[in-house]
Amino acid sequence: GPTLYEQRSLAPDDRRLVGHATVQHFLAPNVMLNHVFDYLLMWRFVPLAVDRTVAQLTRYWPTPVDDELRAKLDRRFAWQERLTRDEDYPASERIHRALASGRIDTNVLGRNEAAVIAFHEILERRIGMVS
Repeated sequence: GPTLYEQRSLAPDDRRLVGHATVQHFLAPNVMLNHVFDYLLMWRFVPLAVDRTVAQLTRYWPTPVDDELRAKLDRRFAWQERLTRDEDYPASERIHRALASGRIDTNVLGRNEAAVIAFHEILERRIGMVS
């Protein structure tokens, strides 16, 4: 299909991100669906304590999986699992240690943190901090 650059003249509803980007859907409060190429990943985060959460990953594929396809998928998913384990989790742990230290007066969220921003906006409305 056409690249994202080639799709720039199309109406937004006619553009296709899948295959060019990971499309993420956040289901509050603790589920994230990632549509990556031709499969889905469902991340479910289960808090056990203030400082402990279990992440569960479920992979969905649209067709039956034989041994050959299983090997291919395992290689593909291994990359994502390494990225999450070696980059995302250590970064999250550092952030949470810093927040727990009490030494941070303010926290600035960047544009890539849309889900975190939305969560905080919902939380603020629920506890009456904003109308």
